[in-house]
Amino acid sequence: MYPTGRCTSLYLPDVDEPTIAIYDASAEYYSTSRRVDSDRALRFRELVGDGLIADLGCGTGRFLGELGVPSVGLDASLGMLEFARRAAPGRVVQGDLEAIPLADVSVEGVFASFCLQHLPRPKVAAVLGDLRRALRVGGFLEVALQEGEYEGRNRPGDDLPGRWFSFWDLPALSAVIDDAGFTVLDTGRVPGGIRVLSVRR
Repeated sequence: MYPTGRCTSLYLPDVDEPTIAIYDASAEYYSTSRRVDSDRALRFRELVGDGLIADLGCGTGRFLGELGVPSVGLDASLGMLEFARRAAPGRVVQGDLEAIPLADVSVEGVFASFCLQHLPRPKVAAVLGDLRRALRVGGFLEVALQEGEYEGRNRPGDDLPGRWFSFWDLPALSAVIDDAGFTVLDTGRVPGGIRVLSVRR
């Protein structure tokens, strides 16, 4: 299914309900408390060129301006998407990370900034496989998430407590991305975590 661009409610079979409920209730706070790494999003658009980018876990839409057109933001939280819709009218849709509403080979790039960390580690490989399905051969995937060994719902210092987190290190994240059918192009650290840039084989 290709995103309609409307902010509508879908059946989300595998979503972590406590995490999404926290985002729904905290959308306004989140929209004003998070810093935007604009340069990273602009570089990703330059890399992808004129093709369609899916901003996975787009939240309040804070990267959609830099990712430009064509792009579509996907998030499971309707509360967050209400803010994203203001930032990018007609370019957001509700969707579960484990049931991504993108047609086969329909996008040129996937920008997954600090969203896959809300999945238990064993589920990440399946989601990466689904992203590979949605990307054209030669399409780009950028994943950013928090670094470390923590997994659970009580992350120390979390200003929105109760969210599920799975932290990764660069070798482990690079390996699971490679195993899912991507070639890793670059790795490094970003504000708040790590990033892996890869291309679909």
